[in-house]
Amino acid sequence: MKREKLVAMGKQGSVLGSEFITALLTKLFSCRRVDHNLALGYVSALNKADGFKKLKSQSSSAGLNYRRVLAIANVGKDLARLINQGDVLKACESLAADARWGHRLQKMKISFKDAFQKEPAAKQKLLPTIIANEQTDLDLILDYCRTFRLNPSDALLLYLEYLLLLQPTLDPAGTSTLDEHIKHAAQCVSKVQPIIEQIHVKEMLLKRMANLLVTKINFYDYERIRFILSVMEVNMEREKIAFVWTIDLAKGLELLEFLWHYRRTQEPDQYELSFKPCADAGDEEERKLFTEFVTAPLLSKKRLPFHPLLLGNSWKIIRPELSVETVSALLPVTKLLKMPTDQVYVSAIQNMVNSCVKDQPRDVIPAPDEHSSMELRKLPGLDRKLVESIRYLLLQVEDIQLAVATSRWVAKELPLGAEQVMALKACAFLTKKWQESLPENSPDREKASIMLNRVTAATQQVSTQHVLFKYRLAKPPHLSLASSPAKLIFMLYEDESIEKRLVEKAGVFPDIHAAAEEISQIGSKDLGKIRVTLFEQWLYASGGSKQGEEQDSTETLNFQEPENQEAKEEERSLHRMVYLMQFQAMEKSATFLLNIAYTSGSKVTYVSRVRALRCLLSLVDNQVVEAVAKKPVEEVREYMKCLLYLAELEALHVPQTLESFNKSNKAALARGLWRNHNHEWRAVRLVSDLCLDYEIWDPHMWNSILQQLLAFRMLKYLEHVLVRLSAISDLWQVSCLMRAWKTVLLSPFTTACEDQKAACLKVYTLIQRCPLLLELDVVGFSRQFLQAGLPACALGCLLFLPDDQKRNKHIQTLLASGCSVGILDQMRELDLARTPLSQGAQIVGEVHQYLDITHQYDVVLGTPHFSSLQAYLVRQDRTSSLAQWLLDNDRLTEAIQLAQQYHQVHGDGSITAKPQTGLQQLQAFLKSQGLSSCDEMLSFEENGEN
Repeated sequence: MKREKLVAMGKQGSVLGSEFITALLTKLFSCRRVDHNLALGYVSALNKADGFKKLKSQSSSAGLNYRRVLAIANVGKDLARLINQGDVLKACESLAADARWGHRLQKMKISFKDAFQKEPAAKQKLLPTIIANEQTDLDLILDYCRTFRLNPSDALLLYLEYLLLLQPTLDPAGTSTLDEHIKHAAQCVSKVQPIIEQIHVKEMLLKRMANLLVTKINFYDYERIRFILSVMEVNMEREKIAFVWTIDLAKGLELLEFLWHYRRTQEPDQYELSFKPCADAGDEEERKLFTEFVTAPLLSKKRLPFHPLLLGNSWKIIRPELSVETVSALLPVTKLLKMPTDQVYVSAIQNMVNSCVKDQPRDVIPAPDEHSSMELRKLPGLDRKLVESIRYLLLQVEDIQLAVATSRWVAKELPLGAEQVMALKACAFLTKKWQESLPENSPDREKASIMLNRVTAATQQVSTQHVLFKYRLAKPPHLSLASSPAKLIFMLYEDESIEKRLVEKAGVFPDIHAAAEEISQIGSKDLGKIRVTLFEQWLYASGGSKQGEEQDSTETLNFQEPENQEAKEEERSLHRMVYLMQFQAMEKSATFLLNIAYTSGSKVTYVSRVRALRCLLSLVDNQVVEAVAKKPVEEVREYMKCLLYLAELEALHVPQTLESFNKSNKAALARGLWRNHNHEWRAVRLVSDLCLDYEIWDPHMWNSILQQLLAFRMLKYLEHVLVRLSAISDLWQVSCLMRAWKTVLLSPFTTACEDQKAACLKVYTLIQRCPLLLELDVVGFSRQFLQAGLPACALGCLLFLPDDQKRNKHIQTLLASGCSVGILDQMRELDLARTPLSQGAQIVGEVHQYLDITHQYDVVLGTPHFSSLQAYLVRQDRTSSLAQWLLDNDRLTEAIQLAQQYHQVHGDGSITAKPQTGLQQLQAFLKSQGLSSCDEMLSFEENGEN
């Protein structure tokens, strides 16, 4: 009984001791620093089974407190050694390793939970997470692999891959990001080198790096690509490994050396962005990773892609980059990639041309009705420097036939202009070079010869067209003759601008002489011979001699406008001759023309000599004529007049010499011509000229002449004759004179003409020169002017009425019809055109007087005519009615202006003695005009202002 009690007490003591030790161990292992020896003593106090059981219990309760687990594992290891338990020792060492790495990784913010006390596979699965940590280094990975008996090569390869794919955070908008990338790549490469030395299975290393390069490395990451290629090349040579791969390492490294120094100029295209070096490489994750890595916006804008160049269609990458600036830098690359050098130059040329002409309109020739604005369209980037660069590249092409074809393409693509001319000249040069390179018996020589002829002809044609555009002469008829330079020059000297420039002195006209000079040089034509031919063609042309009046001439034989188409053509020829002679010194041209005028011969007719003199007098001034001819200019003009008469007599088959004509009786000659030739219009004009020039004033003769001129409807010439006869009072009683004047004056109103308004204005001037003005129906002419829309001329005609009462009555009737403003508008229009009417002030005065009498001030109020009306009334001192009207209609501002203008014109010392306001000036003005009854209103207005 006592023994049992002792046994029970022993058991109870054992339990209590065990519980006490457990409590002590729990407290001990919970300390920050565990007393290892004390803990080992506590555990040793227990039996073997209970000791390990207590440690296992403590380990389980510790959870993921790796420091506590490590302390428990260390106690277990020593306990196992004491009692010689090998399996327990291994378990404790494994637990200690897990706890140690759990604690170590925990400080790196890496969770070891999934691998803690798990199989090696779980430890292996944690490797990518460890590798991706910034604090990871080579020693840590090797230590991790040794601890858990993992294959270090796999871990190192994974770490190597991670470092090679690690990219910095780049700012695409920054300027230093490329340098940042290079610096980061260098740092990564420096970390990779020691890793490679630790990998002993080099074949595995080569395979991994090859796969990495092909499937994951960025196309534009030259630093990493070069490192990988260098490592592979060194290891293959050193280890003598026969590694089969698609990339030639030496070629890849050499390509990188060239690409390293090249800065790309074009954006990546779709082919480059979608390129995959190995379509079946890797799984879906690798493909996704690959796609992310190859799209590097910063690097792709500055570098060419390595993979497509080496493993894909290199033309699609190189071709867009080619230009005259880049071709020299890219030639080593193209040669390395075995790309045809000639095709490289051709592609560069095509890119340069397309960059200018792409999406640009080709039509540079305007419509036929746009001659005045014909100019070549200048394309951006297209200039002489570009074409010279293209020519330089063409000369680098060794295949001369390819160079010829390319130059033809360039010429075809460029728009018309100096650049296209240069391109065609280069094409002609290359074609000739091609022809000369072929042997005589070559079948291609004839083909080259034909092509050379075509290119030469095209060059001349385009060069000529360019000259036409250059001098603003590119009219469709001119352009159609670009291939016929002689005919074109003939047509240019018949251009309508020649006639205009001799009339409109201030105009801007094309330089036909310069254009003809260049065209003749292009077509290898003798311009001097062409000019002589043209001059002789116009000089010796058949036709009458009295073709028109020279602008500075006062001779009777010449008159202002041609009578028929033949005379108009004669005037055109004269203008052309004058312009043609301007290409050389005036003295030289004057000598040439005088030699023709004073030379007799079968070819040089009187008409030709007259043309030469007319050209001379139009071309140079009197001083030059006298200096060259050694005689007064009046003598030259008299000589020309005699030649004119001789030419007209010759046309009527009444030949005379200069001497016989000078000695003849002009009155008898006129009567003889009239008797035999009065049925011919040419003779009628000749007799009229003789009578005017030699003062033959026979009334019967002139009556017959005027009748014949009316019969032939020679109204332009008749107008000239009547003006001359208006100064001869002895002929005012000729019976036909009034009829002739009426016919001439009414002609513009009854006959349609080009500028009827100008013709009617001319009639108004002629009416004043008519000697029979008092017998004319001026009231009828006034109606004609009114119907023609010229009310000012209508009023002006009424001013010619001699009877005051009748004149005032008709004027009042005209103005009462409501044309007052129309008359003022027409007078203003004529003044602005610098063609004022005679009696203009009187016409305007009549309108102003009528408006004042009828108080129709409102019809001009608010127009420029009101100030004119106001100024007229102030000058006439008739302002009272206007002032009263302005006040009655609350036009205070205008009334003040009227008062101020009145004071300026007429002056008043009492008013202007001291400064006054506008209202005060108006009050004084109204008082002076006897309009003081308005003082109350003005006082009210002044108080309102104050």
